[in-house]
Amino acid sequence: MCRGGELFDRIIEAQHFGEDTVGLVAKQMLSGILYMHSNNYAHRDLKPENYLLARDLPIEQTHLKLIDFGMSRKFVPGQAMTTRVVTPYYVAPEVLAGKYDEKCDIWSLGVIFYILFCGSPPFFSQYDGRRGDEDIFKKVKTGKYTFEASEWKHVSSEARKFVADMLVLDAKKRPTALQLLEHHWVVEHIPVFTAVPLSVSAIDSIKDFRQKGKLQKLALNMIAHFVEDEKVTELKLMFQTMDTDGNGTITIEEMKAGLESVGLAELTANLDQTMKALDNDGSGKIDYSEFIAATMEKKTALSYDYVWQVFKQFDRDNNGTINKDELAQILSDGHFSDYGHADGLSKADVEKTIDSFDTNHDGVIDFDEFMAAMMDNRGDLKA
Repeated sequence: MCRGGELFDRIIEAQHFGEDTVGLVAKQMLSGILYMHSNNYAHRDLKPENYLLARDLPIEQTHLKLIDFGMSRKFVPGQAMTTRVVTPYYVAPEVLAGKYDEKCDIWSLGVIFYILFCGSPPFFSQYDGRRGDEDIFKKVKTGKYTFEASEWKHVSSEARKFVADMLVLDAKKRPTALQLLEHHWVVEHIPVFTAVPLSVSAIDSIKDFRQKGKLQKLALNMIAHFVEDEKVTELKLMFQTMDTDGNGTITIEEMKAGLESVGLAELTANLDQTMKALDNDGSGKIDYSEFIAATMEKKTALSYDYVWQVFKQFDRDNNGTINKDELAQILSDGHFSDYGHADGLSKADVEKTIDSFDTNHDGVIDFDEFMAAMMDNRGDLKA
């Protein structure tokens, strides 16, 4: 899926990167972590091996993808995590102590940026194996490191401060991802993109999306995860233009400002209903995949391969059809295991969906019926 390989390999190849390149990478990394932390998730295993390049192109010409969420967990603000999730070089000192919060990710990012600038880690050991790990952990606990002149002579003092602000022993004094996105060095070095307002076709797609049924909306949200970045480049820029605080979501205020900026203030009258229609996960905000789901052009979204991938996901027993039990699971987001255990409202959703999609009246939805329904814009499919 990510043919550009690991960021780690690019570091080995380049030895170190210039400040403009690190700024480009920093914007992506910090935006991703801000989105996670805003949703109360900590990654807990950030390292260059867990950042992949989407395409096999120079780092400045493709996108980073954060992977490996096996150690991630949902946290409760103000409540400490205690599991010692440890990767030498990148682990935060408070994780070694067994009491920490999401700021452990900020420390790990600080280590990554240190390496991006100079090619070597701030905490290292001359020993191998267990002895080497223990030596690194001892140094991490002290929080002491240096900017060796021979390695850092090409790096500005502002860039060094950017790194130093993250590698602070006291986690409470570390900046948040949002504060780092507003850091003077980051602001100076992130690439400037041209604002792209909502297009007429995107607005039309949003209007069309509002008329879709529940299953169709869920399917389009899944398709948004499959579609290649290069097919939705302009939509991504529209999203970034409205996402003024850079946290990976659009609030009702940001959406309203986006509509008004293109002279579509009349659409803000029903904005509550529009936002509710787009907000698939019920968070009260529109995240990137939800926005893409609602604004993709039909010819992009409804290609055979994408719809088939979604159908296979919905067909959980892999028998070639979607039955009532599977619909009960899908439409309730897994809350009900089957149709028999669903409540009255959920059963009504299932029945309505079957009535709308099952054109041959055999009680299940096959792929041809599913594809036909995805292509259909009739208002009577609204669930």
